[in-house]
Amino acid sequence: MRILIIAYDYLPGLGGVAGCSIELAQALSSSPGVDVHVIAPASQDYKSDFNIDRARRFFTVRVRMSKRPELAILPLAWATHRVIRRWKPDLVIDTLWLPCGMATSLALSLSPGCRTKQGILVHAVEILEGTRTLRKWLRARLAFIKRAVFRRADFIFPVSTYTAELVRTQCGARPGQLVQIQNGVNLDRFYPAKTNFERKDFAAEGQKIIFTLARLEAYKGVDIMLAALAKLAKKNLRCQYLIGGTGPDRPRLERITRELGLDAQVRFLGKVPDSRLRDYYNLCDLFVLLSRIELQAPNVEGFGLVYLEAAACGKPSIAPNVGGPRDAVLDGKTGLHVNPEDPDAVAQALEKLLSSPPRLAELGQNALLRAREEYSWSRVASGLLRGIS
Repeated sequence: MRILIIAYDYLPGLGGVAGCSIELAQALSSSPGVDVHVIAPASQDYKSDFNIDRARRFFTVRVRMSKRPELAILPLAWATHRVIRRWKPDLVIDTLWLPCGMATSLALSLSPGCRTKQGILVHAVEILEGTRTLRKWLRARLAFIKRAVFRRADFIFPVSTYTAELVRTQCGARPGQLVQIQNGVNLDRFYPAKTNFERKDFAAEGQKIIFTLARLEAYKGVDIMLAALAKLAKKNLRCQYLIGGTGPDRPRLERITRELGLDAQVRFLGKVPDSRLRDYYNLCDLFVLLSRIELQAPNVEGFGLVYLEAAACGKPSIAPNVGGPRDAVLDGKTGLHVNPEDPDAVAQALEKLLSSPPRLAELGQNALLRAREEYSWSRVASGLLRGIS
């Protein structure tokens, strides 16, 4: 089988979609009888592109295109048309509907008689329409184009149960098109290990460490976590809270930290280098991310790769009881679900876990076993291949 992956977000770019794109390509190319090509943007650093691509077992075509997805459709469509005409793939996987799905639809329309099938990977937020800005309002008026792209596709690959429901309601997807696949985690990169940090540099003896990794935006729920910590502090239940990531909400979160008197408990790490991620997951006792749903923006967590990364390091998570994280974290088995807008509920969950080391260890072990058994990228690739056969 020949599979062409169209990846608008791709290394050396950052982000969850870029990481998923290259991991999926690697896993599919390692599957017996599967040959993979990738079309990806050319960055300003040719050497960086070259070093990334030569280390892979699949062929990559780099294309110069705009950073605005609407303006990237035509360059991507032309490159896709050329590869389809020359290589004749059995399936094209679009990692985003815009611009990848639109480019593939256009390329296939230029190839009459072509038997290549089209599949679109769906994360969540990219198929939602918002009204907060003029650009988003205008895009919402053109939602009929999105629905046409999805109706034309042979397969749609939602990454969670929540995303599958979204693609039905937002894109008019038919049940026969849907092949639900989970996201995966790189088990060669994330695993239980001794950290390169000294625990005493982050917490006093006996204190637990909580870790959050996210782009700092309001919907990620760090403000609710801070409010919950303040409630625990009133009960003299103190822990250390490490916040990794950058983003526009950091000044507000730092102000909240000061106002709540949590300066001694909270540390903003800033951007965490990839080389240090495993260290922080292994350093912490508990991972927390409380993303809430903001449909007007729109903002939503379609799955949550960070929960899997924490799980692969043997750490349980506290996750929201809404959105895609309900698939990533099993309530009562690999972590706990809470109302992401209720500081009291979050505080109760924190107290329940942090005051019971055996329970914390049990959930962490369950999370590790589940990550290894269900979320390797090879398993994701196998599930996708079974779904299209």
